[in-house]
Order: sequence, then C-alpha cells, then structure tokens
Amino acid sequence: MKENEKNPLVFEADERSSLPRESLSMDSVDTPVNIYHHKVQEIGLPFFAGSTGKYREGRGFSYFREGFHGYCFFVTVSGVGEITYRSETRRMERGDMIFVSSMLPARTVSLADDWHFCFVNIAGSYCEQFERLWNNGGFEVIRPADASHYIELLNRISNELYESNLLSELSVNLLITQLLTDALNEKYARVDSYNFSLYPVWVQDVAKILSDRCTEELRISELAASFYMEQNNFIRRFKRYMGVTPKEYQIECRMERATVLLLESDMVLSEIATRCGFSSHSFFTKIFKRLYGITPTEYRKGLSK
Repeated sequence: MKENEKNPLVFEADERSSLPRESLSMDSVDTPVNIYHHKVQEIGLPFFAGSTGKYREGRGFSYFREGFHGYCFFVTVSGVGEITYRSETRRMERGDMIFVSSMLPARTVSLADDWHFCFVNIAGSYCEQFERLWNNGGFEVIRPADASHYIELLNRISNELYESNLLSELSVNLLITQLLTDALNEKYARVDSYNFSLYPVWVQDVAKILSDRCTEELRISELAASFYMEQNNFIRRFKRYMGVTPKEYQIECRMERATVLLLESDMVLSEIATRCGFSSHSFFTKIFKRLYGITPTEYRKGLSK
C-alpha cells in the first residue's frame, strides 16, 4: 500500500473529535464469526452482551480501539498475541484472560501465525466495579486452572445471543455474571489462600464458626465475648481483615449454600430459605436480589435453561 493511500480497514471518528477511534489490520486464517445483538427491551440487569466473536488471526493482525462505551472479556484459545492497555503490554498465551474498558485505548497484536481467541463485549451497571476488581487500576491477566470452562461459557453466551427475548436476556446476564465472578474467584482465591493464613488465629476461627454455623442465629455480642472483645471493637477488627462485618460474612455463607441448592435440588424457595437460615421466603428473595441483581427464581430458570 502506498504511503498516502487510505487503508479500507481503518475506521476513524469525525475529525473534529478524537473519540471513538478504531483501526483494524486483519490477516485471517479462518473465517471470523461475530454476532451483534440488540436488546429487545430495556430491563435493569447488571450485565448484557452487545456482541461476541471467535477469531483465528495470523501475524499481520492488529487492532486498536478507544472511546467505545462498554467492556470486553477476552480469552486466548491457542497461539500467542499481546495486548496493550493503560500503557502496559501483556503477552497473551493459551488460557490467558483479560477484562478491559473499551473507553480506554487498547491495542491487540498477533505474535503467531495462528492466534485463536474469543471475546464478548459487555455493558451494564456492574461492569466498572468488576473492571476495578480485575485490574486494580492497572492491567492484569488471569490464567485460570481450566480455560475450557470460560470458553464454554462464551459459547453459551453466543448461542443465547441468537435469540431475541427476555428469557435470553436473563440467561446472558447469568452467564456473564458467572464468567466474571468465576474468574475473579480464581484470582482472589490465590491471594486469599496466602493472606488468610497470615491473619490472626482468632479471625480464622471466627470465619470458620460463621461458615460452619451460617444457618444459625448467632449473637454477635456473645461471639465477641467468647474471644474476650467488646462487640464494636470485634466487628471493626473483623471487617478490617475480611472486608465485611461478621453478620455480612454469615449472610454471604448462607447465599453460597442457597445457590448450590438452587442448582442441585428441586426444593421450593421457601424450603431453601429455611434451610439456609432465613426467617422468610420474602426476606431471602430480597437479600438474594440485592446481592445478585436477580431473584432466586430467575437465577434457577437461567441455570436450568
């Protein structure tokens, strides 16, 4: 191509504005598949997918983008590439995953003759918080123990995007939630498994009591007294290490048990609420929706589908 000749694969915004910008140079060795999805109705879900894609690219592939509303989850299936984000460059090998904001400049370049990757573009009210948890203000790559789990979730999201109905929107929301939370759980499990062993013994003991007896109505004042502490000081010191109060930690443990029962049993919600220590079905539903953005019934329907 001549120096001044315009590349047909370069897309720029109006010259009066620097955003958004997108440039693409592609040397595909396989036919790319990209699915664009339009929401069928406005519903207040934490996440929804805008598009998803699967690509196999050669060494001539490069892609630059900034100024687009939304976020991108990206995983390498095979081959090697590199991505630059927040002025940091990371090598992307098999299983490596990232989650980045499409508003910020990001460049993707293939380093192999056959770089196979897939992605999903996401929007929603919780994306910003998840990006902060993932990158901590920088740029971090998560390498999971089993990358096939995340590739399968992306495939399921792609299949759902072919549909245009509310049930598909709910299913996509659940799948994206699982995609991001599973990845972050892997990231922080490694950190927590190291840090937790360094916590004071009393913190470890309290956390175990709250987990083992999460369905019981424990009195925090009595629990504090058993560790020879005044209640407010006990709550404050526990939260300093665990990030939540003892009562909040107990509720999180109850919810973990509830999600398992929703997935693995056919119990009615009132029975699940009772077994997990909630005083009523309505209170269980209220807390579940506050934490997960959907009701237990919607959660179960999405999993079963």
